[in-house]
Amino acid sequence: MPDASPAIMPTYGRLPVTFSKGEGAVLYDTNDRAYLDGVSGIAVTNLGHQYPRVTQAVAEQASRLIHTSNLFHIGLQEAVAEQLRAATGMENMFFCNSGAEANEAAIKLARRYGDQKGIASPQIIVLDGAFHGRTLGALSATGNKKIRQGFGPLLEGFQRVAPDDLPAIEALAAERQDIVAVLGPRQCWSTSRRRRATVASTSNGRSSMAAMTRSRPSFSAARVTCSCQARTTTL
Repeated sequence: MPDASPAIMPTYGRLPVTFSKGEGAVLYDTNDRAYLDGVSGIAVTNLGHQYPRVTQAVAEQASRLIHTSNLFHIGLQEAVAEQLRAATGMENMFFCNSGAEANEAAIKLARRYGDQKGIASPQIIVLDGAFHGRTLGALSATGNKKIRQGFGPLLEGFQRVAPDDLPAIEALAAERQDIVAVLGPRQCWSTSRRRRATVASTSNGRSSMAAMTRSRPSFSAARVTCSCQARTTTL
């Protein structure tokens, strides 16, 4: 398979496969070879491909209205916000397009909180090895020096601690009076193993498999606890 078009900015190292369709949890490439989709568009298509209710809802909405922007009331958005508020107990919701944008909003809210408390330079605790996004604020919070390299000067205001070290977080929060938030790992890559991705295909039509090694965070509902343990996931 040829390399990606030079018209595409090389921000990702892409695997040598192009998918043309999907059904449920199965993807099909341009040669009609089947793959079990364990990535879900990086946790986007969690209901699978061609899910009837989603397909119908998207088609019906597109036939009526595509977009009007947040300058106006959006009935469905407000209805979903009410459902989320009831389910989570949160006061209100912020809808955005990506994890990076969500983290940017979290950083801004934390800094705004610090400003309201009279803190001149609010600090946010982040974890070494964590990845928070490619926008400038999220990149500044990211705990991987290789990813941050070449994009300085980055934002200040982040205190870094090792993953799996809740006592260090508690000690830092007790020591400093300017800590306003803890930004947990959206993705926390193992420091001992680099991410690897492989695709193995078969010539007899059986499903191809992909495998990636990366850390997965787990959280305690009672307090901010982050546990990153490397494991291999077979897709």
